[in-house]
Amino acid sequence: MTNDRRVLVHPDKKAMTGSVAARFLTKLVDILDEEETANVVLTGGTVGPSILAAVNESAARDSVDWTRVHFWFGDERWLPHGDPERNDTTVRTALLDHIDVPAENVHAMGASDAG
Repeated sequence: MTNDRRVLVHPDKKAMTGSVAARFLTKLVDILDEEETANVVLTGGTVGPSILAAVNESAARDSVDWTRVHFWFGDERWLPHGDPERNDTTVRTALLDHIDVPAENVHAMGASDAG
């Protein structure tokens, strides 16, 4: 992995999320060529799930062996499971519900109704 950084400017959100999704998918494939598993830390908000939706819509989505990818949540709202304001709800809707990722590879934070 290099520390070569560039600022890329895109004309709009759709172009930006599509570009990030393509780079994300390429990086995952590269990592999985070298390692047994890959770990991805997720965020909520609006841009993170929009990028994941672009991943879901990408023709390259199925080039990743999602059974070897672990998803971790970097932050979460203290709300009941399934609440539309929870990051795990938006992330599941954007991508996780559409790929073949084992449930044990999705490391969600506890919900307020979990007990």
